[in-house]
Amino acid sequence: MLPAPPTGSRPVRAAPLRAQLASPTFYGWNTGRPPHGYRAKVVPRPSPVKVEKGKTKSRLGPEGLKGQTITQIAHWR
Repeated sequence: MLPAPPTGSRPVRAAPLRAQLASPTFYGWNTGRPPHGYRAKVVPRPSPVKVEKGKTKSRLGPEGLKGQTITQIAHWR
């Protein structure tokens, strides 16, 4: 059993947070380090404010022969 939160604090709701983290991944955006056999393709951001800050977006793409091998293994499963 978890201890009661201190008075005056707001509880963290896991479901909305999980949905916010899963949404970019669902639409094909990479949110962390690329997995083995993939490379992050850098795409310019649509927001001019974030472009000024130097932020970019990335999508996953296969990385040469490693990517083909990883894709083949996934199809065998």
